[in-house]
Amino acid sequence: MSNLKKFFRNKKLVSSALSCLAMLVAFVVLSISLFGGTKAWFAKNKDVGANGMTFATKDDFLSFADTFTAKAIMNHAEIASGTYLRADDGGYYLVGDDGNFALDESGNKRPLSYGSLYPGEYIEVSLKIRCAESRIGTGYRLYFSDLEKSDTFETKSTAEATKKTYSVLGVFRLEVLQSDGSWANKGFLCDYTSDSAIADEFDIVENGVWDKNAMDEDGYITVSFRLYVDLTQYFALDGSLTSNVLSEKKIGIGAVVLAPKEVA
Repeated sequence: MSNLKKFFRNKKLVSSALSCLAMLVAFVVLSISLFGGTKAWFAKNKDVGANGMTFATKDDFLSFADTFTAKAIMNHAEIASGTYLRADDGGYYLVGDDGNFALDESGNKRPLSYGSLYPGEYIEVSLKIRCAESRIGTGYRLYFSDLEKSDTFETKSTAEATKKTYSVLGVFRLEVLQSDGSWANKGFLCDYTSDSAIADEFDIVENGVWDKNAMDEDGYITVSFRLYVDLTQYFALDGSLTSNVLSEKKIGIGAVVLAPKEVA
């Protein structure tokens, strides 16, 4: 069952969750998309993995685990979750309780797909990263790249403001789980106060260290992050806006990249 189907079949949950958000939900229907025009999460790694989510590394001594988990949460209630396994094509696809790839009606493996994200709802992803033994104690950076593939919108000129183009990334915030169990707010994926207002990269972990104490028995460090909608920047924009300017807009993330970095 897809995330959206599971959510929308629960009529009571939909009604309860959206009733307290009526003013915002009426004009915010945002879609998340990792690379490409579909509403599926997809990341590109050296042109491998046409339909599933993949990860990219900038160093042969760094790697991702073969699985990651994802879940959708609204009003502190988990409404969908899944484990995704790397296939032979390099993509990550949903697996069932039996450990086999789950297939859609057409017999195709199912990548992480989420059609719309509403205020009060967020998507949480947990993945594992690892380095060679010789790299322990060195630094790393984990980040989103190719964000310019995201949809944009324009404000109309007024007497007080000129027309400007903005990325829809500016209505999404990122939080990253810390070692003490708290969530660190990393800010908006795009800063509307900058000159371009269109982002290319965004750090998930800016100054990570390959700490032996943070690794599990297999040498992996777990990184968990979540995305959610925040319209603060949007409401503060100058210029004329229409109520449906965000309708059917999608964010596009070309890859989740793991790279070495000098330790300060």
